[in-house]
Amino acid sequence: MKKWFLFTILCGWLFNLPIYPQSTYDRYFTDNALRVDYYHFGNKYEDYATLDQLYEISPWAGSRQNLLDTLNLGDYMVQVFDVQSNRLIFSRGFSSLFREWQTTEEANSGVQKTIHETLIIPFPRKEIRLQLLKRDSLNSMSQIFWETTINPDSWKINREERAIGVEVTTLTLHGQPAESIDLALIAEGYSDQEKAKFLSDCKRMIDHLFQYQPFTRYRNMFNIYALFKPSAQSGTDDPARGVFKNTILNTSFNTFGSQRYVMTFDTRTLHDMASAVPYDALCILVNEHQYGGGGIYNFYATTTVDDPWSPFVFVHEFGHSFAGLGDEYYTSQVAYTDFHHKGEEPWQPNISAHPSGEGLKWKHLVDPDIPLPTPWHQEVYDSLVENWYRLRKDLTQKGASEETVYQAELAHVNQLKQFFNSLPYGNKVGAFEGAGYQGKGLYRPAVNCIMFSKAAEKFDPVCQKAIEKVIRFLTK
Repeated sequence: MKKWFLFTILCGWLFNLPIYPQSTYDRYFTDNALRVDYYHFGNKYEDYATLDQLYEISPWAGSRQNLLDTLNLGDYMVQVFDVQSNRLIFSRGFSSLFREWQTTEEANSGVQKTIHETLIIPFPRKEIRLQLLKRDSLNSMSQIFWETTINPDSWKINREERAIGVEVTTLTLHGQPAESIDLALIAEGYSDQEKAKFLSDCKRMIDHLFQYQPFTRYRNMFNIYALFKPSAQSGTDDPARGVFKNTILNTSFNTFGSQRYVMTFDTRTLHDMASAVPYDALCILVNEHQYGGGGIYNFYATTTVDDPWSPFVFVHEFGHSFAGLGDEYYTSQVAYTDFHHKGEEPWQPNISAHPSGEGLKWKHLVDPDIPLPTPWHQEVYDSLVENWYRLRKDLTQKGASEETVYQAELAHVNQLKQFFNSLPYGNKVGAFEGAGYQGKGLYRPAVNCIMFSKAAEKFDPVCQKAIEKVIRFLTK
């Protein structure tokens, strides 16, 4: 039975939204997509935006029934209204690099910043009003920080081919874009002679992804494309080491001061390349041997490809970008200073500030006999990790080879597996303290998960259900 809602910004975001029939999509949208490029700017507390460029691209890859977002994921939301009727006809949640920057020391210092961003929505038949909203202090999508009207017949909409020179290899094709997950793997830092390596790297990453549930179960719901355009040089920038490479997507280590955080601010070129195929999700494969990657919900994911841990990183970062999963770890150094505000419930489905009662969002998955919060000998884990960090630092200072460091880390990972397996609630869903870069005050659903440590062999049940929810939403 369809659920209808009364929408008002003053009342916040309501989630019992209608599933529109195909006829509703056809009434308001064409088969194509509208790409909205804009500049997101402001400071730590304030968000603003201004339009850069509009593009018509083909086709719209998303669902034609689930037009209104019911997932409640992301720091922001785009809403599209039909101007004539003032009806809300499309919405999607997303996050961005700008929001992450707002949690850094640079933002804390009071400076302002501008970052280019891109949105993809169905191409409208008639004039629309587009709004960008951000979450308020109560975690509701209620604060409008940008609004603009768009006439689909305007000469200002760029309709030229944007993917000139991009070579497309279809890796899997299982259905129509509107009923499938369309994943584009995009080459970064591969020379003209390295296309075969790129395709091999794509296969290796995808094979690893589909080893994990629920991706294994839904493998036939994915259309996967490999997009290749050569870079002038192999690799990527590593500013902290004085390394700069001329690459097609301008990725770089050391994003926001975090050495392993590999991202790009060049979303124009990224989406130019991606427009060669239908796409719901973008993953950039960076032709680099050092450990690194990143992932932002409904934005994009990255991973380097030649580190021994690269397949794990690919799956972990795809968890971020595809399903909005939060980092459950808290012992590794990150660029953020207050990513999750004290006292606020994180929007990420696998992190909670409420370890018991109805505030625990996965309470329905917790067995009645599981104590909340759930004990797990956190001090022992912290000690094991601290010992590893000291050993790694010592090996690095002594000039140990990468293979020696990797073997030492493998031994540490096996030690962690033994620790997790020894815990009385090691295979249970509960509320385990330590998550979201904080050792205290935030909780995760399981002692271990792909979003927590390299010692994990699966996504925990809460993460699995969150991933499955997104798959079903996008393919209906």
